This record gives sequence, structure tokens and C-alpha cells, in this order.
Amino acid sequence: MLLPWLTLFDFANFRANFKKPIDLKKIRRQSYDFALLVPIFNDLKYLTNIEFLKLYSPHGILCTTTQETPEFIEAIENLAQEHGFRISYSPIEGTAKNPWAIYHKTLLAHDAVLKQTIHSITEKYVIFIDGDTYVADDLAILCGAMEQYKLDMASVKILPSRRKTIIEQLQGVEYDIAMRARLIYPWLTSGAGMVARKEVMNAVMENHSLFFNGGDIEIGKLAHLMGYKVGHIPMVFYTDIPSSFRKWVNQRRSWTCGMFRHAMVNIDLNLWHPFHFLYYSIVIYCLYPIKVLEILSHLYLLPLVMLLYVIATFVANWKVRSRWMLIFPAYALFQTLVVVWLGFYRYVNTAHKTGNFGKIRVRNNPNLPFVRRGPWTMAKNFMAILVAVLAITLGAIDSIQHIIFQRPSQVLDFTSVLGITQTFVWQLASFLRRGLAMFALSPAEVTGVMTIMLLLALVTWAVMGFFAPARPVRRLPAHARLIRARYRLTIAG
Repeated sequence: MLLPWLTLFDFANFRANFKKPIDLKKIRRQSYDFALLVPIFNDLKYLTNIEFLKLYSPHGILCTTTQETPEFIEAIENLAQEHGFRISYSPIEGTAKNPWAIYHKTLLAHDAVLKQTIHSITEKYVIFIDGDTYVADDLAILCGAMEQYKLDMASVKILPSRRKTIIEQLQGVEYDIAMRARLIYPWLTSGAGMVARKEVMNAVMENHSLFFNGGDIEIGKLAHLMGYKVGHIPMVFYTDIPSSFRKWVNQRRSWTCGMFRHAMVNIDLNLWHPFHFLYYSIVIYCLYPIKVLEILSHLYLLPLVMLLYVIATFVANWKVRSRWMLIFPAYALFQTLVVVWLGFYRYVNTAHKTGNFGKIRVRNNPNLPFVRRGPWTMAKNFMAILVAVLAITLGAIDSIQHIIFQRPSQVLDFTSVLGITQTFVWQLASFLRRGLAMFALSPAEVTGVMTIMLLLALVTWAVMGFFAPARPVRRLPAHARLIRARYRLTIAG
């Protein structure tokens, strides 16, 4: 079976328990040289964090478009005059209005089409924040952490501002788990909040596809691909979340649209991140029919599989454990079986209307002379993915076993947890043996090859996961780092 094996992916966050996050109490620097960019368009009712923005009124920039109604423009002008905010009006043409298109125009000091200056931001750092998000800490410490750790871009810790209803509690667990993953993958930036050096964000936004869904993660992924130093600063940004099931489905339709774009449309980029390739591209989408078939044919096993998921979730995320993790697997299963295809429909519809397929490409990289990615990184990632895919398809999927080996899948006793454990061990030890039996190898030869390949896969995965750097960029020699520092000073000047 495939389903019980998928619980192994829930242990991915276990590595986060050994990652030491940045301690904000030890940040000795503070920097108020930042601009706080807030996208707002169509209606001011979406700007619910005005009381927070008032604390940083000299830094706040309300980013909107030139296509707004006269009533909206009058209202935002009055708001800016009352609280001392700046306003950036950006012409959005050729694409739908969305935060990334607005950020793109706001950050560019010169528009290549209109041949005129739109807006100029002189601050060293830019902070993107949603209109429903607030921060309890001092943003000067956030920028101080950027300086102290010499980061080019950083994701932050996004948490729900309210946890009362059941759907809010389950989202809270989801956010807790996702923020643990940021310790391993700091480039998973969120639209609710992120921070970057201005020239870095300029370079990234010049390459942005401006596709709305998944556009926030695209920023961090582009910075990572371009060789910038992306980190995670655990300063908490509190954001509003859907309070009802209907609102939650509408939000997840958008989120899973972005997930499909990153997992399938940009599947080539996932080769740098084997876990994302295996879980999102292979397990969620490519193996979807197999999962549904196994659930329908082994429905009586679903409670035991859920129990395994609960155990995996608790163990991998022990530091953020919650009683709501007991029902979280059902919540996650509903998303991966039902909501995920609402996102697929949303993607097809959006791509058809806008003509933008959301393909991520690095067209212009000012950091290119300092980025070194050898073919060995891609090769070892590919080998790990290949071994894992073979293990899943040949060792865990009954239908594929039947097609390849021309025999019905073995009926086993699943009446107890011990029986399931024995089944796992049997499948792990036998899938290669059955495959190599076609070549008439002796049992000793089969066992030797099986052991070598299994050890190779485990060692490769361990090296990649525990000892590989956070980004595929080698450390530069001293003279190259000096050149890079001079280059950045020239750009900043």
C-alpha cells in the first residue's frame, strides 16, 4: 500500500527541532531605515491594521493603482493626510490587479514604458505587509537582525491573530507546522510579511511573473535561485484568517492554485529541493489516482492510517504540539483530496483570462557573477529523487506491482498495528528483490544489491538534508567577497 508510507513525509519537520532559530533578544542592532509597503486597492475596508500602521506613519507607504474609483482615491488621500502616510499610485496594465504587480511598479523608480519616474524609495530595507497584519515587536529590531546576520531577504513567523472556532484552531496548527518548516526552508516567504534589502527586492521583482497565486513564495524562491542570502527571522506577524468554512474554502482555492503552479508548472525548479518534488509534485498530484483507489479499496484501514499521521505530526512538531493535532490529519486529507483540484481549476481559469502561466524564470540577475552552482548538486538531488520514486512506485503501490511483476498483490493481515509494521518491513525488504528476480539473480546477490542501494539512498538523503547548506551557493573566497561588497556599495550608492 501507498498510504501508510506517506506518513514518512510528515517527519520532514523533525529536522527543525535541531535548527537553532535567531534569538531576537540577542539582536544588538536596530535600524529605522525601512519602508513599510502595504497594498490596498478596490476598497479601504480591507485595510484593517491602521492602528498598527500609525506607529510607523513616517515609514508607511500605501500602494495602490491609478485605476481606482474617485471615491477610493479621495478616501485614501484623506487617510494618508490624517496619519502621515505616503501613497504610491502605480499604473497596472496588461495584468490583473494584485499585490505583486503593485509592488513591482512601486519599487521601480523608472517605468520603461511610460518613460517617467513613478516613485522613489530611498530606505535601505523594504517590508511587505498585508492590510490585515500587525506586529507586536519593534520593526527596527527586524531590520537590525537583517544587518547583524547580513541577510539579503528574510521570511518571518506568520501566526493567526485569532483562534476561536474549530476551523481557526486547525488553521492555527497548520500555521505552527508551516513556520517550523521555515527553519529548514527560509525562502518560503509569505505575503503577510517579509523583509529584504531594497536593491535585492528590486532585482527579484524585475524577474517576478506577477502571477497572483503563489506570488509570495515566488519572491523567496527567486531570491534563493539568484544566489542571495535568504534567512528566517522568527518575529511574529499576526494576520487575519478565515473564520468560517466557506471563507476557508475560498482562501484555499487561491492557495492551492499557487501550490499547483509551483509543484507542476514550475516542476523543473523543484530539482533543487527533493522533498518538495517528491511530496508536492509526485505524491499530491502524480499519485492522486493511486491514493483515491487505495482509499476506496482499503477503507477499513483509514482509521489506522490517520493514527499514524497523528503520531508523525506530534513527533515531528513536538515543540508546537496541540490537542487539535488529533484531528488535523482529517483536515489535511480533505485538502489534498478535494480542495487541491479547486486550485487546479482556479489556475486554468486564471491563466486563460490573463495569458500568464506563472512560469518562474530568472531573466536578469545582477548577482550572477557571485552565484556558483555545480552540476553535482543537481545530480545528487536527481539520484535521491529517482531512488525515492522507485521505492514508492515499486514497493508501495499494489497496482504497479501487479503490472510490472504480472502477479496479484499479496493479501496481508492488517488486523493489528503490529501487522501493519510487519507489512512495512516486508515491503521495504522485498520490492527490490521482486524486481531483480526478473534478471535471475541469486538470493545473495539480490540481498547485496538491495542493501547497497538502500544504504546509498539513506546516506544521500542524510547528506542532503542535514549537511547541505541552506542554499545551493558555495562560499566565496575572501577576494571575491570583497569584490561583492564593493559591488553592493556601488549599487546602493
